Amino acid sequence: MVFCFAIFLQTLLITMYLPTQILEAIGVDYDESKVQTPAVDAHHINKHNYRIPFVCGCCNLGEALMRIADGAAMIQTKGEAGTGNVVEALRHNRSVVGEMRRLQSLDDDEVFTFAKETAAPHELTRQTKQLGV
Repeated sequence: MVFCFAIFLQTLLITMYLPTQILEAIGVDYDESKVQTPAVDAHHINKHNYRIPFVCGCCNLGEALMRIADGAAMIQTKGEAGTGNVVEALRHNRSVVGEMRRLQSLDDDEVFTFAKETAAPHELTRQTKQLGV
């Protein structure tokens, strides 16, 4: 019952605070709601304020690094929401891996430009290059 209720809450306005607070209060281990398409793309939850780890979806490396900066504990590539399109998910996975390889080949001076082009936080982009694939 708790699981069904959690799934129901995740399909609500997932960028709102109340569903996330309810999920945390009933003891959900993680919140996959951010993998789904946000109902309101302009307002994001500050994930640092919660004890539950968030799993967030991404289509490219820049988006992945932005989600990590927002407080995501884990990143997964995603297809189009609700379609079950595995091909699109694999395309996004290849995009992330390809961008990581491209980042590895850049000179340190070019990392800032790469971060700007991908809309990723510069410090996380620098760390990603440093740590490797």
